[in-house]
Amino acid sequence: MSSEKSMMVVTSRRDGAPTFRMLPISNECPFIEACYIPQAKALVIFHKHQVQGLHMVPQLDSNGDPIRSLKPRANGVEFKEERKNLVTAHESYITEKFEIKYFVDYFACNDFNYDKFMVEPTIITPEQPKIILNS
Repeated sequence: MSSEKSMMVVTSRRDGAPTFRMLPISNECPFIEACYIPQAKALVIFHKHQVQGLHMVPQLDSNGDPIRSLKPRANGVEFKEERKNLVTAHESYITEKFEIKYFVDYFACNDFNYDKFMVEPTIITPEQPKIILNS
């Protein structure tokens, strides 16, 4: 059986913004999941293929809580970190809109209006005070 049309597109949220995800519907699908990230305008694809690599992870105390550092690190992280060798799903990123559409159309088994999520994310800013001048 082919991996074509082996994922279902569904509505989702990421960091508070509406988006879409693709979920596998058959064992032939080579992916665990795909998720469109509106802030990055990218589709991230998680493969079944796993890779081993070094990752920075928080150091934990005996309760399993992250240990706070005395001052934030250069990368802004406020916890102590350590490098660990981990096995994770291989990730791919697609950033070109036409390539994202091709991928979704190739693997999606359902009709879904994913185009509506591929716009600039709405940034909510506090309303500016209005100055009323009396003439």
